[in-house]
Amino acid sequence: MGLSAGIDLAAAVAGDTDAFASLVRPVLEPAYRLALGFLGEREMAEDAVQEATLRAWRRLRDLRSEDSFRAWYLQVVANECRRLRRKRRWPVRQPSDIASLVVEPPEHAVTADIDLSRALSTLTPDERQVVVLRYSLDLPLDEVAAVAAIPVGTVKSRLHRALSKLRPLLEIAEEPS
Repeated sequence: MGLSAGIDLAAAVAGDTDAFASLVRPVLEPAYRLALGFLGEREMAEDAVQEATLRAWRRLRDLRSEDSFRAWYLQVVANECRRLRRKRRWPVRQPSDIASLVVEPPEHAVTADIDLSRALSTLTPDERQVVVLRYSLDLPLDEVAAVAAIPVGTVKSRLHRALSKLRPLLEIAEEPS
């Protein structure tokens, strides 16, 4: 974030809702994709992002640096998703379009879309969360760790476990070391 982002953060902390909106706007789409990947339902994802945005507004003074706003906000969203899952205690269902969270398949790749949806449904919510953060939102491992509130080593092990589950289902070749 540049100079204007620092000004936006200072103004937002001072109560300027327009400044806060300018900080949140660029991360709303990644936040929604994270929530959809975590919760598996469009309506629940929308609710989670909306509630997380309100929580972020109330807790904005907790943010230490404008450089970390994206990771901090996504962590607020992830925490809200966890809270909703605990509160509702419902089984995580997979939306028909969950595959679009990870890759945007060509229009003719309907079969690939269905296969990816099925494959992702085999992952635990924690595994799916790190896969979405890493490959859908293209976050570096340290930012995935910050958002998921887990150590980088745990991120690596969850990614490894998730990819090990996905490879045979999707016939993915292993990346060379």
